[in-house]
Amino acid sequence: MTKSSPERDGRTTRFEARRPELLTQATEHLLEHGVAAFSLRPVAKALGVTHATLLRHFTSKEQLLVEVAELARAELQEKLQADPDLQAASGAEEVVRATWRILRTPREVRRIAVLLELANAHPADETQRRSIASELIADWIAEMQEVLIADGYSKEQSVSIGTLLVGLAHGLQIDLAITGDTERIDAAFESGVPRILSR
Repeated sequence: MTKSSPERDGRTTRFEARRPELLTQATEHLLEHGVAAFSLRPVAKALGVTHATLLRHFTSKEQLLVEVAELARAELQEKLQADPDLQAASGAEEVVRATWRILRTPREVRRIAVLLELANAHPADETQRRSIASELIADWIAEMQEVLIADGYSKEQSVSIGTLLVGLAHGLQIDLAITGDTERIDAAFESGVPRILSR
């Protein structure tokens, strides 16, 4: 009994250590291939593990999708918080422009498209996935409110203007994901931001 415990503990440690790696790889697979192609057996094959291994770590496809959605959201928030240009931005317009420079990149366009696709995918239980997408939008609006209030907008103005700015960015991301028409979309952004921020 004593001899087998270290071996069992070692296996448990290796098993637990593998989970974050599999989650990261599954997230990359989803960003590359989309929700429609996300099925446990093909994903397991792409990750170089068995279907049973994925189930041992995540119990179901739905649980894996929930965790993938949460990781994708968290990674985007971390990227925004770590961006030096965004951290150095002063005032609402600079913050919005610095944020857009990140959000318009191919990876982030794909990420938001996948998050929205996940939020609207058919259940098993879609409640958690919808909540993750809602939290992302709510977080961004709350952050924009802080910037707008610091810029002298009232609390009431900050809610509506923050919502408009986040809606503009998300809408243009979706347009960019579908059409790839960067020039037209950047022009729309440049036109829209000053109008939304005009007092």
